[in-house]
This record gives sequence, C-alpha cells and structure tokens, in this order.
Amino acid sequence: MARIIRVLVLVAIVFSVFSSYASAQADKPKEKPKNHTNFFTIYVEKMNTSPMSFRKYPLQELTGTELDDFYRSPDGSISVTNAKFQKENKGAGIMLYPLGAKGKGETLLLSASYQTLPAITFTINSPAGQENYALLNGHTYNLGLGVLSEDRHNGWWALGAHSYLIGGMGKIVEPRGEGKCYFVEGGGGLTVGVIGVDVFLKVGKNYLEKPRPHSFFTAPIGLRATLTF
Repeated sequence: MARIIRVLVLVAIVFSVFSSYASAQADKPKEKPKNHTNFFTIYVEKMNTSPMSFRKYPLQELTGTELDDFYRSPDGSISVTNAKFQKENKGAGIMLYPLGAKGKGETLLLSASYQTLPAITFTINSPAGQENYALLNGHTYNLGLGVLSEDRHNGWWALGAHSYLIGGMGKIVEPRGEGKCYFVEGGGGLTVGVIGVDVFLKVGKNYLEKPRPHSFFTAPIGLRATLTF
C-alpha cells in the first residue's frame, strides 16, 4: 500500500511539472517570422522583340539614301527587299544585391546577362548589283547597374512584389565580328518564397561595324522565371 502511494505521489509530481511547463509555453508570445535578406537572383527569359525605326536604322544607314515606306529611294534606283526580322529571342542572367535586399524599400542592383539577338536579313538592290545582309546567330553579353524596389512579407515562403530599373552596356558577338550595345530595362513581378515571375521591357541600341558601320534598335518585351536567395 505504501509503495502504491509513493508511485501515485511521483506521478502527481511529474504531471504537475509537465503541466506547468506546457502552461508557460502556451502563455509565451509567439515570435513572428523575420524577413530574410536576399543577395542574388538567377533567371531565364523568353522575349518577343520588335524593331524600332527599322527604315532608318539600319536600312538608310546601309543604303546611304532616304527610303520610303516601301524601302525605295526617291529616284527608284535603290531598294531593299526580302526584309525579315525574327521576333522570338531568349536569355539568362543574374542580378546581384551587394547591400542586400531586405524585403522593404530600395537597394542597389548589379546585373550580368546573356541574350540572343533577332536574326535580321534583307537584300539591297542598287545599280552596282545586289548585296545580301544577314545578321545570324548574334548574341550579347551585358552588364548593368540599377535599383530594386520591393515589398515582401515576412517568412521564406511569403508573397512579395518588386520592380526595378537598370541601365547598362554590352558586347555583341556574331559570325561577322563584334559590336557594342547600350540599353535601358525596366520591369517587375511577384515572388512566392524563392520562386518568382517577372515581365520586362528592354530598349537597346546596337552598333555593328560590318559590312560597314550601322546600328539598329531593339525593344523586347519578355517573361522571366526567377530564383532568389
């Protein structure tokens, strides 16, 4: 009988201790998840690129004369035919946040990217004969500097929104030689945790030396899949 009483007393003591601990934990206020700091974003993208001022850049630069809406010179001696401009392009890159992206407000943004150029082909007809122009398999390596503005809820898998603006320059590589480009890019999107989707517009002017110095504008609108850490 005494042994049973001792066991019951011991059980009561253990129960009392655990009840007190559970009560203390329940009364303790829960800490809200903290907003983490991100330092870089990697992405892949697909773009639909439209030409800008195509008649002047590069057609009039390469023909050396004004052209009408049908790409013919005023005297009819020079014309451009079979003009084609590929619209679908792709790319990939990384955005770095050297000061950290802390979830609220603005921060410095550095970018490095690779993008394909649209394939451009046409034929220049003149008294001297025909000249076939072909920009094929061209791509750019770009560096940019800008600012990121974000509003992200606390926690790793919380919803967030952001926008950014970048200016920069790049190197063009294509089979005939190399060139340079300058661009301004703006965009924004949504994130859920580390996964995100962006839309963007990038206006660039591209310079090439062959077959002779000329330039052309591009204005791709793109969709980007991102991972941010």
